[in-house]
Amino acid sequence: MSVARGKEFDFHRVSDRVTALGGPYAFVYWVIGEQALLIDAGTVIWGRKIRQAIPVYLDYEEFTWHTLTHSHYDHLGGTPEIYEAFRDIQIGAHPRVKRVLKSPRALEHITRMNQKELLAWGRPRTQAERYRFRPFPIHRELTEGARLHLGDGVEVEVLETPGHTRDSITFLIHPEGVAVVGEAAGVPNWKGEFILPQFLADYEMYLDSLKKLMARQDIEVLGLPHERIIFGRKEVQDYLKRSYEITLEYAQDIAAALRRHNGDLKAAEDEIFERYYGPKELRQPEFAFRANLQAQVRAIARHLGIAPA
Repeated sequence: MSVARGKEFDFHRVSDRVTALGGPYAFVYWVIGEQALLIDAGTVIWGRKIRQAIPVYLDYEEFTWHTLTHSHYDHLGGTPEIYEAFRDIQIGAHPRVKRVLKSPRALEHITRMNQKELLAWGRPRTQAERYRFRPFPIHRELTEGARLHLGDGVEVEVLETPGHTRDSITFLIHPEGVAVVGEAAGVPNWKGEFILPQFLADYEMYLDSLKKLMARQDIEVLGLPHERIIFGRKEVQDYLKRSYEITLEYAQDIAAALRRHNGDLKAAEDEIFERYYGPKELRQPEFAFRANLQAQVRAIARHLGIAPA
């Protein structure tokens, strides 16, 4: 079994203009120009912590932007907490996120996953069961090449990096050279010895997004969402290359499990769970790992032509 990710909430200097809020449980990113930008918001619990921290601990001229790397519960679950406290902010995300926020099924899933997080944090069951995720507006749709100008020479470039989800985007902060990637580059285990691939929507798209990130030689810092942040241009390139290689190996393992079990998705999922979750010392909550693994097995089955597209 894994152990829980460290849940301390702190402030980590990334560069002159970028601060990571949170810790191994979840990193979100605060960017300062003449205006301030918050990238991602974590779960509902993290959103509440961020909402309290901004006016007390963070210096900013104007909190203008809140952007999202993608639509998963542990990246936008805290956004309602932020938006309800700072009604003047503009929320930016990929156009597909709008569809997610209009889908009753997706909203119920985000609610259930955040309820599980509340229970995992020791909140009373009655409190967790009362929680409901509240959708919010997307004020600006962000696609490849879009740029947000924060003033004082700070600019945020948008790269589309799908594969983890179809709405995944990366934010490259200039002139800092900081890339906030969501799960587009995988998630390392707490020791940094293994990188868990994150192709939930499409395997080939995920590989293409990793290649796209590797082609950017101007990334000085890789802002990951969980466990650690990678500093140094060479270290970033080494991490991305290793992530790509592990993704190929992991996909081959899933494919082999599917063949051994004659295309039985659940049996393949159970085999991969036993081989990776405990042995690789992953600290992602088991319920979240299982949900992701189910999607990954389906993705590889589609790639092999043994599951519906």
